[in-house]
Amino acid sequence: MDGVKLKDVLRGMWLRRWLLAALAVGLSLAGLAVVAGLPAQYRATVVIAARAQHPSGDIVLPTVSTQPEDRLKTLEPELLAAPLLRQVVTDLNFAPGLHGMDARQAQLRSQLDLKVDGDNVFTLTVTARDPKLAAAIANRLPQLYADEVKQDRLAQASRAAAVFAPEIKALRATLARQEAGIAQFKADHLGDLPEQLDGNLRGLDRMTLLGERDVEALMDAERRRAALLEDGHDDATALGRLRRRHEELDKELTDARSQWTDDHPEVQRLRRDLAMTDAELRSAEARQGQGAHELHAVESEIGKLHADQAALAHETENFRRRVAATPAVAEDLAALVRDRDAAQTKYQALVGRQVEAELALDLEKRQAPDLFRVVAPATVPTRPAKPDRATGYLLAVLVALVATALVGTALEISDDTVRDGRDAATRLGVPVLAVVPSFAEARGQAVRRADRR
Repeated sequence: MDGVKLKDVLRGMWLRRWLLAALAVGLSLAGLAVVAGLPAQYRATVVIAARAQHPSGDIVLPTVSTQPEDRLKTLEPELLAAPLLRQVVTDLNFAPGLHGMDARQAQLRSQLDLKVDGDNVFTLTVTARDPKLAAAIANRLPQLYADEVKQDRLAQASRAAAVFAPEIKALRATLARQEAGIAQFKADHLGDLPEQLDGNLRGLDRMTLLGERDVEALMDAERRRAALLEDGHDDATALGRLRRRHEELDKELTDARSQWTDDHPEVQRLRRDLAMTDAELRSAEARQGQGAHELHAVESEIGKLHADQAALAHETENFRRRVAATPAVAEDLAALVRDRDAAQTKYQALVGRQVEAELALDLEKRQAPDLFRVVAPATVPTRPAKPDRATGYLLAVLVALVATALVGTALEISDDTVRDGRDAATRLGVPVLAVVPSFAEARGQAVRRADRR
């Protein structure tokens, strides 16, 4: 039916008011029953704050560069990861009626709502039919996540502290070899070392002075030997004359005794001359023996001085060789020391890094309990979060009324009953000359007119 107007629809709905009323009541009761039958859903919320590491890196160099609050950027995939959900499902026996761990995890994931507030706070809301289970999940899941973060940070710090040990051990062995090499080099070049150069120069100067002294002493001994040789030659000449004179006098005395008696003056003179010559001969022989002894002593002194000069020459040559060899030895030793110092510097740096890593590990252990702080723990909810039954009841009634209105409109549109002259004119396509009212309508109009009077 075309050209249906609102007043026609309202009139048709009025005519069907009892039917539509029954329909509206039935739909409302059905909607109320549905809302009343919806299961209650409880919501538990926990608020967690991530704390930054203290003290700062200016005091202790951290070996774990990621701060706890930085993990919030990837919080959702980490917190809702399968291992954590599997642990919660196992610990709390979540959704035992579902078949398979994957289905139970998916169901749990659908009941979680995660929000990050600011830079270091996140909120986890859990919706479940059991209020105690909702609170337990809300508190358990962040705890598992915090434990995993702590373990991960401690593992990183432990690996950082342990990574230096092998290299430090290798460097310690290298340093021991280098120290032994330097000690052996110094032992092999003892006397040629740079620190002995001043001593070698002083020794060379001392050898030069001793050599000059020995030269002077040798010259003096040579002069004394020459004098002794000259005196010995003179004494030998005088001794020869005295011996010849002694022999002549002895012969003359023997001849005189053969001619004269002992009291003869000539015999007495020859005896006196022989005695005097004999005394002079003994004195000359004594002087010659003393000169020979002095000459022997001088000869011994000269020999010792020659030996001392040879020894001094050898020592002087040793000192000169050491002084000449010192620059090359110093260069080789400097190369060994330079390598040792480089290894020592690296070793000390690594030891320092290891100490810092161990301090950072100790700091991580101390701060592990405080990395995440529960700002507001989840409590067992006393009222369901959904459904909102009052709103549901209202919506059920509104839906029933709208459905009833739609049904009434549909019935009116599909109804082809002729109710008045206008419907007749529209349907028949001819003008209507008169309309005979119904008895009930005419009676009703009469009653209304009487009431107005």
